[in-house]
Amino acid sequence: MIRYIFLLFFLKIVVVSAQEYPVDFQRYYTQNGLSSNTIFSMCRDSYGFLWIGTEDGLNRFDGINYKVYRHNPDITGTLKVNHVTALAEDGMGRIWIGTSGGGLSFYDRKLDKIVHYEQTPDKRWLSSAITSLAMDNAGKLWVTSYGGLFVINVHQLEKNVDDRYAKLSANFLGKVSSFTFQDSKQRMWIATDSVLYVYSNNYKQISKYSICRKVGGERTDNMITSIVEDQGSRIWIGSLSGIYVFNEKVNNVERFDDYPSMRSLSAGRIYAMSIDKKGGLWIGTDRGLEVLDVSTYTSKTYKPDSRDPQRISHQSIRSILIDKFGIYWVGTFQGGLNKFDTNLSQFKLKDIRTVDQYGLNSRMITSLLAYRNDVLIGTDGGGIHLYDRKRDVTAAVDLTASKEHSGHHLTILALEEKNDHQVWLGTYKEGLFYYDKKTGKSFQYGIGDGAGKLNNGDVFCLKKDGDGNLWIGTNGGGINVLDARDGTMRKYMRKTTVGDGGSEPNSNFIRAFEEDRNKDMWIGTFGSGVCVFRKATQTFSFFNKNSHNLPSDYVLSLKEDSQGNIWVGTNGSGVGFLKKGAREFDVISERDGLINGVVQSIVEDPDGKIWFSTNKGLSCYDQQAKRFKNYSHFAGLQSGAFMRGAAICMPDGELFFGGQNGFNHYYPNQLKTNTNPANVVLTELKIDNEVVVPSEDGAINTSVLLANRINLQFKQNFSISFEALNLTIPEENQYQYMLEGFDKEWIHAGKEHSAYYTNLDPGNYAFHVRASNNDGIWNEEIKSIQIYVSPPFWRTIYAYFFYAIAIVGGLFYIRHRGIRKLEAKFALEQERNRAKQLIEQQRKEAEQLHQLDTMKIKFLTNLSHEFRTPISLIVGPVDNLMDQIKDAKASEQLGLVKRNARRLLNLVNQLLDFRKMEEQELSLQDTDGELVSFVDDISSSFSDMAQQKGIDYSFRSAADKLYLVFDQNKIERILFNILSNAFKFTPKGGNISVYLEMLEALSDAENCTVRITIKDSGIGIPAEAQEHIFESFFQHDTNGKVINQGTGIGLSIAHTFIKMYSGDIEVKSEVGHGSCFSFSLYMKRSTAETSHILSLDRENNEIDFNDKPTGTEPIDVYRQPTILIVEDDDDFRFYMKDSLISSFQVFEATNGKEGWQKALFHHPDIILCDVQMPVMNGMELAQKLTQDRRTKHIPVVLLTAAQVKNGLICGLEAGAVDYMTKPFDIAVLHAKINSLLVLNQAFKDVYTKQVSVLTPEIEVVSEKELFLQKILAYIYDNINNPQLSVENLSAHLSISRASLYNRLLEYTGMSPVDFIRSAKLERAVALLEKSDKTIAEIAYETGFANPNYFTKVFKSKYQKTPSEYIQSFKN
Repeated sequence: MIRYIFLLFFLKIVVVSAQEYPVDFQRYYTQNGLSSNTIFSMCRDSYGFLWIGTEDGLNRFDGINYKVYRHNPDITGTLKVNHVTALAEDGMGRIWIGTSGGGLSFYDRKLDKIVHYEQTPDKRWLSSAITSLAMDNAGKLWVTSYGGLFVINVHQLEKNVDDRYAKLSANFLGKVSSFTFQDSKQRMWIATDSVLYVYSNNYKQISKYSICRKVGGERTDNMITSIVEDQGSRIWIGSLSGIYVFNEKVNNVERFDDYPSMRSLSAGRIYAMSIDKKGGLWIGTDRGLEVLDVSTYTSKTYKPDSRDPQRISHQSIRSILIDKFGIYWVGTFQGGLNKFDTNLSQFKLKDIRTVDQYGLNSRMITSLLAYRNDVLIGTDGGGIHLYDRKRDVTAAVDLTASKEHSGHHLTILALEEKNDHQVWLGTYKEGLFYYDKKTGKSFQYGIGDGAGKLNNGDVFCLKKDGDGNLWIGTNGGGINVLDARDGTMRKYMRKTTVGDGGSEPNSNFIRAFEEDRNKDMWIGTFGSGVCVFRKATQTFSFFNKNSHNLPSDYVLSLKEDSQGNIWVGTNGSGVGFLKKGAREFDVISERDGLINGVVQSIVEDPDGKIWFSTNKGLSCYDQQAKRFKNYSHFAGLQSGAFMRGAAICMPDGELFFGGQNGFNHYYPNQLKTNTNPANVVLTELKIDNEVVVPSEDGAINTSVLLANRINLQFKQNFSISFEALNLTIPEENQYQYMLEGFDKEWIHAGKEHSAYYTNLDPGNYAFHVRASNNDGIWNEEIKSIQIYVSPPFWRTIYAYFFYAIAIVGGLFYIRHRGIRKLEAKFALEQERNRAKQLIEQQRKEAEQLHQLDTMKIKFLTNLSHEFRTPISLIVGPVDNLMDQIKDAKASEQLGLVKRNARRLLNLVNQLLDFRKMEEQELSLQDTDGELVSFVDDISSSFSDMAQQKGIDYSFRSAADKLYLVFDQNKIERILFNILSNAFKFTPKGGNISVYLEMLEALSDAENCTVRITIKDSGIGIPAEAQEHIFESFFQHDTNGKVINQGTGIGLSIAHTFIKMYSGDIEVKSEVGHGSCFSFSLYMKRSTAETSHILSLDRENNEIDFNDKPTGTEPIDVYRQPTILIVEDDDDFRFYMKDSLISSFQVFEATNGKEGWQKALFHHPDIILCDVQMPVMNGMELAQKLTQDRRTKHIPVVLLTAAQVKNGLICGLEAGAVDYMTKPFDIAVLHAKINSLLVLNQAFKDVYTKQVSVLTPEIEVVSEKELFLQKILAYIYDNINNPQLSVENLSAHLSISRASLYNRLLEYTGMSPVDFIRSAKLERAVALLEKSDKTIAEIAYETGFANPNYFTKVFKSKYQKTPSEYIQSFKN
């Protein structure tokens, strides 16, 4: 007895962690894929596969699929027999398989085959009946069998183990060894029939123990089936006669269930044992599963229960495996495989109970109600039941309300508590029941129109409000409210179509109630959304899909959470979330992670998480993390849909959800998260839809599980299957894969276990796959395999080698043929090269000549431009001298200077024309004119030269007048060049004639062809030179007859101008007898054939400006007009100033920028501006002046010495009013300036009225005049006010200063200050002329602050002081 007490004390001093007892088991049967429901052994290998040895084959389970290995006599590499008794994995990854009748085999992973191990290296035959397999710490495999004990060196199968093992094995030869075990002290325990041997770590026998017989002396079968060691280093021995414990203190094995305090075990025959990490000894017997807590010696027995599908499947337990992932596997005899997973959240399930008095009468749970500490359960057709949570049983409640009706068959759709012993029951078709649990009586409310009757018998939901009233929701009868005070019914039905804010709900089909913290009742309807009964106003307000973004108008559930938010579950569209204070719902759907869109019930747990029951399981929503966690039937929930409204949260936090197959209940804070990684393995390879097996020449030379490379042929399609070996809820594992080299990013495969690829290009690829477990935790390790797609034959290295040989051979053949052709062409090519070199040399020489010509032309053009300004400075002063000097001889000499200056100008113009002709810039500038008088004018300019040389010179015309459209400059150049040559090559005493005629045959009403013939009696032109005379720079040798032959471009220019008029020119000449030049011009007739068209002379219409035309004098007699001259040439600017200073006040500027500044300062009446200047040219200045409001009224005349293409057009577009080319007649410039001044003054007179003392009435004819009249009226009314200012004027007109400035500048050309000053000065002039007031009085009367300032501004405008003005007026 003392020994037993000591043993008990020794056992109890070891304290381990609290034992976790299984709650529910998950079952696997043959219908799931198992080869047999009788399981003798199990092994979880290093990859994560579960190997299951059954009486009918070996199964490899990956959580989804079973791969079965069985005996097949037609195929090598299969089991010898299908009865598998033992399994073990060695360090090489082989699975060793012990069978009953087939001996020992192992699974070769590389070949995916079974290999038989029949003899040891020393030629000993192994027994065919293997009882157990075990690996020791040295990596040796221990095999027990009927016939002996064997030790195998798994690292070198062909070598024997050392002598120690051989001697040990010899001791058991011919004996039945049943089990081996190596403990933590490296001792080896070997069990035989009824004897237990213990060997030390050097394999020498220490002890030998006989298994005790049962009390009573009856001998039993004491075969040892299992040996385990707990965390306290105690050795537990299981046998067919019970459990034994090794007492190390007394060095004896003692029977465990002989102690009086340890009789709780129901163990009979022990078939399997396993110890877990928490001190639990799992014992498999033929009477059920025992779990013994070795620290407290308390145990719990698990037996099958037909009422509970989550109990263990069979009481005869034959194998137990506790893997490293915390999963407990229990194999049974004919009961399949059971799994208890410590990583899995335990959802307790109460299912159908039809054979037990404590069971449910219906499996479909339609409503739940917390009743004290228990739960009332409403069923479909089974009445109500009371679930005793402490006893874990249910009992039916008698609801018989009358003799005609039995409450046991009612369909209860809703439950609501009235008080602690009375409840309300809503039924299908039977209306409302009231049940008193104390008295056991019930009362049924009828259906009718009375005050105590219901509108409809289908009561779908019930809710007691804060005042104790019962809200009754019916299916088609609207809302009934049972008043707690007098028991009467208030009825709310939808009778009209009145909208929001009325006294009717939005629908009569009610599905849910929820009272918020404001005591307003939220009502969910089927088809019309949600309505809210406002207690304060006794009215309804509506929420629906269109008005408030509700997910659907078909509402199944409602819930107000602890934060005041409203949750609405709909029929298929997810959840509507109305945040407290918001007006519109946010939608939460399956896209956001919700497991299913049909939300039957909504419950909030004590941690504030929201639970949704749906048709596919439960969803838990974390509001802070905004994340869902879903649970389906794979996690232990019932299969099938949950029922509407069947959900409650008990006061202690336990949740209940009713469904089609009973109800689940659990504590949310006890739910677990699986942290085990999901290791991915490749399970199958298919090529062209055929499974690939390993072979030397195949796509893989080892199983796809171990393969690191797949070799594919070109255009082969393939698929790879993979599996994540997370066996907790393998159906919830998620996958991502990518084929590197083909896919650009990871492909989310969801729960799909295969990847398919077709038509890959040849090359190297890498397939990667990764997975997450059932709780969404992704494994960082990625499974990868290389894939090589071989090219087709025509893209192999041999093919390319063949291609290279063929190409090289072809090249050699082509080279052979080519050499012959090259030899034949070599001589010809040399000749071509010589020709090309000659051509290239000629081209370069031509380019050089062209460059020289271009440089020559550019030089002459620039020189011509430089000549124009000096010529202008010669012509202008000569014209002035000729006007001033009356002496005839001096005038004759000045005329000679003028004519030669004009001749020099024409030569300069010829050079410019030639440059334009070379650059193709010539164009006609046609104007209306009278041709006969124009030609006569040009001819007359040679009269002086004819007189000097004594040449008979005449002009004749066949027509009196020809009004045509022609370019006067071009016609002048043609006549000038031909006549110049005629006078040049005609000696003294010769004759020259010019004849003009119209060719009637070539003329019509719109066009006219004119022929002009110039004939001379000069030296003549040789015949060989006549065809070249119209070429540029051509001159024929005159043998000294003419000293100055000219430039050689005159006739070329004339020929070009004639071609521009679609005409032609011909020459007839004989050496010594003169020449005759005849050319025709095709011109348009003029539409202005009037006699007043004047022909221009060669001197640009020299007009005598001594007699000033009427109207050219400035209008303002009191001051001279101002002119700004902008010219960078100092001499020319001085000449212009000297020419204009007598009539105008002149300002000067040397460039455009200075001209702009002086224009702003002086505001001149006219600006004369050169085009080409530094800093800012004339075009830019004209454009700037035109765009500025302060200067846009000033006329600009551009002057230039350059012949620029489209220069006139560009100048006018820039804003100039005229464009003159140097040299020009200063008289013409005077005339243009006076015309512009007259025009500008006339413009000002239109908008500026003369100021007088008696202002005449002005008829307002335009907006401008009305505006000016208002300004003048205001100035006259305030003229003697020295504080009169622009601010006052703009305020009076109600416009801004900027607007006043812009409008006055636009209308009058004056700023507001200038306009006010001008009005005051004009009033002062009137007073000076008509009154006898002093100058000081007039100054003050016209608003000037002091007389001195008045005198200064008066003189500035009129160039006279007030006193001088009075004096000149009186005279």
